[in-house]
Amino acid sequence: MGMILVATMLRADELAAVHESQDALGALIEEQPGDDGRSIDIDKAWHGIHFLLTGTEDLVQGRATEARRWRFGRGRARAAHPVGAESLAVLGGEPVGGDVGYGPARVLTAAQVADVAAALEPMDRETLGRRVDLDAMGAAELYPQIWDEPDVYEEYLGPHYDELRSFYLRAAAAEAAVLLSIT
Repeated sequence: MGMILVATMLRADELAAVHESQDALGALIEEQPGDDGRSIDIDKAWHGIHFLLTGTEDLVQGRATEARRWRFGRGRARAAHPVGAESLAVLGGEPVGGDVGYGPARVLTAAQVADVAAALEPMDRETLGRRVDLDAMGAAELYPQIWDEPDVYEEYLGPHYDELRSFYLRAAAAEAAVLLSIT
């Protein structure tokens, strides 16, 4: 099955519950994404999306506004890419509970969700696609190591990014917190 990312919107009572009860956290993690838009599953695209958003395969440490170097497009010159709230979209938030597969689940507050949505709103699929460098993604050994497929962005990462971006815009509009789990 592999490591998949599920993002779930949390109401205030659920946010309090995940900090107080491992059972409540487990129940939310086990909840399957439905048609109500409250949860999404971006499959194994999470690592590639995180890399395109941040320029790194790892959790971005320190201030979210730290500037990083990034190569835009295939074979283009390197350009500065400021990393902001978008760095929280996949691997951000406060760890909560124990290891659920790829570390602990993570919780973003409603304020962080609003910041992520504001960062992602102007960054549509085409804009993010300009950052694709399949050679760099392969060299970074990003999961699931499918970066030798030439249409991987158009057929896989791009559609999942659209889903993630739409999810954060809806979550921000609902003033919801978000639970991220990679299981």
